[in-house]
Amino acid sequence: MRGKSKKRCSDVINGKIKSQTFSKKFKSSQEEGLLFDCLVSDEMQERLSMIDQGFHLKCPPDFLLFYEFCKSLSLDTPLDALSDINFRLVGPFEILHLGSKEPVKKGQWSNYYRFYHDPPEFVTLIMCTDESYHIGYFRDSYESESFLAKSTHSSNGVFEYCGENLFACLRSILQGNKCKQANHLSKCLIEFASSKNISTDLSPTYMKNRKKRQVCATTNCIGLMIDVTKNDIGYRPLNISYSKSESLFPGGTTSCLNPNT
Repeated sequence: MRGKSKKRCSDVINGKIKSQTFSKKFKSSQEEGLLFDCLVSDEMQERLSMIDQGFHLKCPPDFLLFYEFCKSLSLDTPLDALSDINFRLVGPFEILHLGSKEPVKKGQWSNYYRFYHDPPEFVTLIMCTDESYHIGYFRDSYESESFLAKSTHSSNGVFEYCGENLFACLRSILQGNKCKQANHLSKCLIEFASSKNISTDLSPTYMKNRKKRQVCATTNCIGLMIDVTKNDIGYRPLNISYSKSESLFPGGTTSCLNPNT
C-alpha cells in the first residue's frame, strides 16, 4: 500500500531571514576520530531547538554541514539544490531553512512526511520528487546515534541502510546514477566533504555489527536495539522466529515488538 506524506501548512513557515550572529560551535566526533566543527548562528541554534522539540530529533553535525553544502549549490533555494536528480530536502531541513512563526510543541511535527510503513524511529529528510522513495535518519531512541536509511513504496516497510552520514548516503545513491548532473554533483559532494574531513564511504560492517547487538529482528530489516533497563522496562526478544513473524504479518509491519513495562 502506498503511503502518503503529511506536509506542514504554509502558515507554519516563517520565510524571513534575520541577520546572523555567530556565537556557538557545533561539534561531534566520528568513530574515525575526525571532528565536525562548524559555526552556528543564534538563529540557527534556535531552529535546531525547534527541530529537537517538534521532531524529537537531536540533529547530528552532518545535518548542518549538508545544509551548508546545499547552500553552496543553490544559495537562495537550498531545499531544491538536488532537484537535478529529483530530490528535495524536507521536514527538519524546511524548519532549518525557514523557521516557524509559532511556538513549537513537543512532537508536533512527528508525523510530517511520515509514510505508511515508517516507524516513529524514522524521520524523513529527503524525498524523491515523484515520491517513489524517501531517505531519513533512523535512531533507536532520542539519545542514540542516528544513521541513514531509505524506503520505497514497493518494499512494504523494508528499510535499506545507506550511510552513517548524509554525505555517504548521497554519494552511494549518486554512484548508481550515470547521468551528467549526477557526475557533477558527486564531484562537488566529494570536494566539499573532503574540505570538512567528512567520510563519504559506506561502512561495510555497520549493519553486521548492529545485528550482533540488536535485541530482536524486525520486518523492516533494521532490528530493535532498546535494551531492558535496570527498572525492568524495555523490550525483550520475541518468542517466535523471524520467518514466523513474517507469516503473521504478510503485508509488512514497521516493527515486531514485545513491550514489557
